[in-house]
Amino acid sequence: MAAAGLTGQNFQPLLSAVKCGLDMAAATKELDIGWEVRVGVHAGPVVAGIVGGEKYQFDVWGDTVNTASRMTGLGSPGKVIMTYESWLQVQDDCEGRSLGKLEVKGKGSIEVVECTGVV
Repeated sequence: MAAAGLTGQNFQPLLSAVKCGLDMAAATKELDIGWEVRVGVHAGPVVAGIVGGEKYQFDVWGDTVNTASRMTGLGSPGKVIMTYESWLQVQDDCEGRSLGKLEVKGKGSIEVVECTGVV
């Protein structure tokens, strides 16, 4: 899981997350290591904090995190899948295609987009 714009100023955190996902997918293909990644993207509010008693870890959680996680299971390996709601925020900077409305666990039927590149 990755997040953008949490601890430092980033004027385009969603676009940064999409670019990172596309770069990760391309890198796994170039390395020819026998596996590919699936990337799910969604933007929204999260809860963030330090968890743990003996070993401390910074973590984020909430509905936004769960939705992004659900997106990963909807696409093919090597693809960046995102909610249409998030797509609207990056559509001028990205190329993509609608996958239509898909059933998403805990969310019902929502429109999903496969982001294929950055223009």
